Amino acid sequence: MSAPRRIATTWAWDAAFFGVLVATGLLSWLVVFPPVGAPAFWLPNGISIAVLVRSARRRWLHLLPLVFASSFAVELIKETPFVAILFWASAEVIEVSVAASILVRFAGPSTTLARLRDVLVLAAGGAFVGPLLGGLWAALSSPWLADVSYLQLLATWLLIDGLGTFLMAPLILTWSGPPWARPTWREALATIGTVAALTALFALVFDLPDPTLRVILLAFTTFPLLSWAGLRRGPSGAATAAAAFGGVALFQTLLGGGPFAPIATLQNQLLAVQGFMVLASFTALVLAAIGEERRRAARSSTVLLEAATALAEKRSLSDRLARLAGCLTEHLAPGAAVFRLVDGRYETLARAAVDARVRPALEPTEATPTPTRRSLALRGGSGHLGLLVLASTRPLDPEVIDLGAAVADRVASVLETERLRAERAEHLRRLEESVALLDTLLRTAPVGLGFVDPELRLVQANETLACLGALEGSAPRGETLAAAMPGLHERFAPLLRQALQTGHPVTDQELSVAAPAGRGHFLCSFYPVQVAGGPPLGVGIVVVDITARKREEEALAASEERFRSLAQASAEVVWVNGPDGAAITATTSWLSFTGQSLEQALGWGWMVAIHPEDRARLQRAWRDAVARAAPYTFEHRLRRRDGVYRHVESRGVPVFNPDGSVREWVGMSFDITARKAAEEERARLYAEMKESVRLRDDFLSIASHELKTPLTPLATRLQMLERKVAAGQPVEIADLQRTRASLGRLTTLINDLLDTSRVEANRLALHLEPMSLSELLENAVGIASATSGRHDICVEAPPHGVWIQGDRSRLEQVITNLLDNAIKYSPQGGLVQVHLEESDEEVVLSVTDQGIGIPRDQQARLFDRFFRARNVSPFSYGGLGLGLYISRDIVERHGGRIWLESEPGHGSTFWVALPRLQGPAHPDAGAASPGRRVADGLTHG
Repeated sequence: MSAPRRIATTWAWDAAFFGVLVATGLLSWLVVFPPVGAPAFWLPNGISIAVLVRSARRRWLHLLPLVFASSFAVELIKETPFVAILFWASAEVIEVSVAASILVRFAGPSTTLARLRDVLVLAAGGAFVGPLLGGLWAALSSPWLADVSYLQLLATWLLIDGLGTFLMAPLILTWSGPPWARPTWREALATIGTVAALTALFALVFDLPDPTLRVILLAFTTFPLLSWAGLRRGPSGAATAAAAFGGVALFQTLLGGGPFAPIATLQNQLLAVQGFMVLASFTALVLAAIGEERRRAARSSTVLLEAATALAEKRSLSDRLARLAGCLTEHLAPGAAVFRLVDGRYETLARAAVDARVRPALEPTEATPTPTRRSLALRGGSGHLGLLVLASTRPLDPEVIDLGAAVADRVASVLETERLRAERAEHLRRLEESVALLDTLLRTAPVGLGFVDPELRLVQANETLACLGALEGSAPRGETLAAAMPGLHERFAPLLRQALQTGHPVTDQELSVAAPAGRGHFLCSFYPVQVAGGPPLGVGIVVVDITARKREEEALAASEERFRSLAQASAEVVWVNGPDGAAITATTSWLSFTGQSLEQALGWGWMVAIHPEDRARLQRAWRDAVARAAPYTFEHRLRRRDGVYRHVESRGVPVFNPDGSVREWVGMSFDITARKAAEEERARLYAEMKESVRLRDDFLSIASHELKTPLTPLATRLQMLERKVAAGQPVEIADLQRTRASLGRLTTLINDLLDTSRVEANRLALHLEPMSLSELLENAVGIASATSGRHDICVEAPPHGVWIQGDRSRLEQVITNLLDNAIKYSPQGGLVQVHLEESDEEVVLSVTDQGIGIPRDQQARLFDRFFRARNVSPFSYGGLGLGLYISRDIVERHGGRIWLESEPGHGSTFWVALPRLQGPAHPDAGAASPGRRVADGLTHG
């Protein structure tokens, strides 16, 4: 919504609020309370409290003055003494603000009086504390009222405003609650019908001819009827019935009827009616709140009980969840309740209850919560188990969401139990499979496997262990190690005893054994077998023949030694990576350059030394090179051991296996930082040179045009004046004024250039003094309006003077520049809006035009020196591009800030914020005059 439309809407609501208060105030005066001369109830009080409770705090600043104004207007119409009017209107503001603050603080802004605590807060704050404070202040007007004492006025005020609160505030609060608490149209019609019937019955009771019968029926029907309305129709029914009963009781009493007619005086009758209706309203609201709380508690108990019953049944999980969803749909969400489980199965449960209007809301279960839909996480010991989704055709009550969360916890517990049961069955199955696999592995393993008991007797040995020559023939199980392995007994026995004594494995023990075909090499490991921390049951033996590997390692070691010598002799960074790009080793040059340790560089740890901005590109280059198995070259930044990133050029080539597959990558990284710096410096200097040339050409073109524009007519007019003087002809004032205007424009251009040089040299001086920004704004707007014939300048400012500490001439220069720009860049004319407002800390001035606007990509540079937006021609719109540059410096020297908001084709808004002058207002500060014409085309709005 645009700003003018938003302002118009706000004013319309404020006007309606003011009208309602005035109308209900005059209505309240129809029932006058003698001898004080005050109404028997004050309806605007309850209306104001309810509206303030439902409004944001920032709106109170608009609503409270309307409360004051409406009370002032009503009392003025009733010809109340002027001093009393002031006391009563201000007391009304004190009363409603205090009562509304208490309700918002202790009951919340969305209260519908559905809780007993909220009703008690309304009674204490709205019907007692607020009226008491207001009455204490209003009673000070008693000296200006004839025959009215302070205490009499205080008591009257407390009664009439308390009754007004109980009649109107509950009525508005219960019918204007949040969406989930608002009655449906069917409930509203039922409530209105019920209240109408009860009101008619109540009116008949008041209109009975027999006074004794009226008293009896009043005592035995009023409270039951109100209680029944509250218990049957909730707080809205109780509030509506109480308001209707109160109206009937008061007007019947005024007409001389009702059960209080036998009381001697009308004053005492009204006092009795007031006390009776306050008590009746309070009782009805209390009973309605208690009924609502009991209904909520009963619903909670029912839902939780049915949820526990459904989940405890001996059915499948799907059936139990289906019944639970039906329970939730019946009691909580009048649309649907569904589950989405973590394994992806989606079940729409209680499908018959799913309303077609909420089905689309059930699909995106990970979407952001909405008023009509909420996803509740199901969490267990293993983490996220799924979602419980509540969706409805109406906004969900927070209480419903809380109940849904409690049910979700129970569902999560059941799901977690089911998961643990399933995991246990799965673990047993896997254990059986593991035993079978272990037995197969033991018999067919390509390594020698065996097991000895604590006495070193052979318990188990596979065929591979015998084939490796470790066993003497086919030694039977149960033989001692010395008998089974005479050749290895002396080498194995110490290692086996060590594993048994320490309980720790003895791994990777290389044993060299002489054999007929040459020396054999074996890698032996011994693993103690223990159960639950008890003594070892024996030791497992693993023997691997590594003779061929040892020979390959010896050959590889010789080759690596040659490569290592070459890498150390090179001044560049040499690296070796595996076939997938992960480092399989780290050269001395790499570790020395990057400062990484060997453990840090291995695998993909070397990527940590790459600049974060280059890692993604380098990984893509690596993947492409690996896929093509072709050499690659890549430039990136590499972190040196001192933390400085250096530009390097890395070149890598693949090393192939005999089968054509890549075995590893070998490469070098060359430091090219100096070269990159030289290239970047050349590019920067070239760009700066081009920008400087462009700025110089633009400035010379604009400056020559701007200086020539006033000089040409100035020279022409001076020649004309010279001829007139020479000819003895009279010189017209208009010619001199036009000559002076050209000279003034030229002076302005020269002053802008001088101010620019002062800003650049930090020599722009300010003469700070307390000053009225309102007065300065009015003068500047008046001058701007006088020079513009096609623009209307509308000013909105506080009615009082706005004072700051500033330099009058410099700030006038800023305001004039903003107004000139708004007029200049609105060539079609239109409205220029100037808005001035103040807060506790600062004063904010804004200037809004309906001109050509400024492109978004150029707004950040708009305050730079000599900068002009690209959507304007320097020859169609004058100026050197210095005004905003100088204005920003002036504002910032005042400790303020300046910024803009603009949309091309829709005008611009420039904002200036300045520190507000602290302390008492200046003695010469005068109030502005809203609505006064300052100059042609200028209005203060």
